[in-house]
Amino acid sequence: MSEWKTGPVAASLVKSWADAGGHFFSSPDWGSILEGLGCESCFAWNEARQCGILIPVFTRGPIRLGFLGFPVGAAALEHITGVAHSAEVTSLSQQLRLDLMRSNRNMVPEIAADGIRLPDVWLDSLQGWRPENSPRLAKDLAHARRQTHSAVISLGAPDPSDFHRIYSAVIHARKGRLRYGAEYFSRLFAAASRSPSLAVVQARDAAGQLLGASVLGMDGQVGYYLHSALLPAARPMGVSDLLLEKLMITAQQRGMKRFNLMVSPPDQDGLVRYKKKWGNRESMVLVTDTPNTLLGRTAVAAISWMARWRSRSTR
Repeated sequence: MSEWKTGPVAASLVKSWADAGGHFFSSPDWGSILEGLGCESCFAWNEARQCGILIPVFTRGPIRLGFLGFPVGAAALEHITGVAHSAEVTSLSQQLRLDLMRSNRNMVPEIAADGIRLPDVWLDSLQGWRPENSPRLAKDLAHARRQTHSAVISLGAPDPSDFHRIYSAVIHARKGRLRYGAEYFSRLFAAASRSPSLAVVQARDAAGQLLGASVLGMDGQVGYYLHSALLPAARPMGVSDLLLEKLMITAQQRGMKRFNLMVSPPDQDGLVRYKKKWGNRESMVLVTDTPNTLLGRTAVAAISWMARWRSRSTR
């Protein structure tokens, strides 16, 4: 097993590595943004592999829960499977005094563990992408431009409270859980004004009213579709298409090789179909919880029971 180290020295090494290689989702800057969600930023460094990980740690009641990479899985463990992966997760959990570690990995034949399977959609060869190469996409974008001929799509973050208001309304309308609060978006948009690894695109009507906005994160050579929220009236106008097109062009211009549209909840088929319109590859991401303590094992059992109950109640 390759050894991981945590603590102040590890944090310093991870910062240097992340800054030099553009590993934004492992950087202290990203950690500071995530702390707006109420977490503690912890860092781990692997000397043998010369790479690091940011592990946000949340305290929920008596439970300390860590995420092995957020919002995507840790690249440092991407090709580690089976017993070796479990051993490294356990080692990190013990060093950070975690009850539970959550990880998400692209599914490959070697991964057969139980967990939540989430559909993932992405576009490879981003530098060769052109919207006009897809007849359906070209048609939808032409429709959006006709419907929003007086709207302005531009780079730049809106007031975070305005975006959070729209975002919250969208989540409540879908009866979802509000995972991201106002403080998180305040930190995210402030960072976007100074970091080349973030970009925000907004849409406004002729009167200057905010119609919606979308957020791009860039890590390594991949652009990620982090967030998007629109006013209900803007959706049939095709504003979401115009915002996403602008994000993908921005990712192209900043040298990204791929564009990831991120995982979707397994019960949102419409969202997955929308992402497939933009992407040309799809797979499944496996989300697993690895307990480290008795409290963690109890939590895993409770999570599993709740998942089975929800599954039965929706049949």
